Amino acid sequence: MRKITLLLVLVLAVPVFALPRQVADDMRSNVVFLMKENQIVCSGVKVSDTSVLTAAHCPSDAKVSEDMTTLLDSSALKEDKDRDLRLLRVSGLQKKWASLANEWWVGMDIYLVGYILGQPRVISYGLLETVIPSFTYGNWKDAQVFCTGANVHPGSSGGGWFDSEGRLLAIQSFGYYDTNTLGDRGVIERVWSCGIGLDSVKAFLGGAR
Repeated sequence: MRKITLLLVLVLAVPVFALPRQVADDMRSNVVFLMKENQIVCSGVKVSDTSVLTAAHCPSDAKVSEDMTTLLDSSALKEDKDRDLRLLRVSGLQKKWASLANEWWVGMDIYLVGYILGQPRVISYGLLETVIPSFTYGNWKDAQVFCTGANVHPGSSGGGWFDSEGRLLAIQSFGYYDTNTLGDRGVIERVWSCGIGLDSVKAFLGGAR
């Protein structure tokens, strides 16, 4: 039985040992937060000095913040609800942003940055374990989806998946529980984190940045 949920539950974090400090710092600085009533409700990734890529299911009236203190107004440049992507125009961003990865493969190292373990800009490590070329379920339609067992937390939607060089691979979208019954040996449950994959992100952005 599988159940789709937008509220991603807490699992154990895996520490990151091999990531160079500058790459980790760049990943973290490229992630921003969407805030309402002084609470983080979603994350986002800077893809130019005036635009942020996030998930389309995030509140459209949320403010953007890089430091959780200064709130920046935003407006939607474009949106694709089928692929859960929204591009925001934001003024006042720092002049640094994420570049897109060139390639992906199953088994590669990935680093999720968002609101993880209830803290901002924590990096969670995992492997790209599953790729669904054309995911269609509920609100999602014909989206390339990447899935991993890496840790996430509510508020991470719209956050970035990065490769080992700090380039953007995917935008966090949803999580689901995979439950397998093993007869008298009990039940195994696994929480998957899933993001909109690089091919869908590139197709969405086009020349919009």
